[in-house]
Amino acid sequence: MSHFLAEPFALVGCSSVLSSHLAMVLLVLLAGTGMLVMCWRLLGPGCAAVSAAAFATCNYLLADIYLRGAWYEVAACAAMPWVVFAQEEMFRPSVTWARRLSLFSLGAVAWGSLICGHPQIAVFFIPLAVSQAGLHTATGGVAIKRVLDRCLPVVAAFLCGLALSA
Repeated sequence: MSHFLAEPFALVGCSSVLSSHLAMVLLVLLAGTGMLVMCWRLLGPGCAAVSAAAFATCNYLLADIYLRGAWYEVAACAAMPWVVFAQEEMFRPSVTWARRLSLFSLGAVAWGSLICGHPQIAVFFIPLAVSQAGLHTATGGVAIKRVLDRCLPVVAAFLCGLALSA
């Protein structure tokens, strides 16, 4: 995944090392932005900014970059907040179909990036996504038709992301 992001920088004339480093900067910014967007509505703007800064500079993420060179894990960590954000927003009752379609697309691309970036992390991330969906359906107190109406786009986004990663 990180090599795909490094390719446009190489095409404009950057060296392969500089292209890889710019891709890592882009992935860290993408991870921080994803955490900011995910936490904005849940925690408020101040706490969201702190959580985004903490996520983008956490020891594990920086160790992946500088010590281990596990850039594929950085790509997976950058996709995780976007998956949670897309699911969280799809479960909101006042979401229009146009917004749901854009969230579905975001979720599919995020799942595809997560699966392509690091399949093992994706396997461990699936129970979190399922528990988030279960939490929303259990606390919503809605009829079974409404549950299917809300869960189907989330499941379809995961399946589309799986197809994109194949």
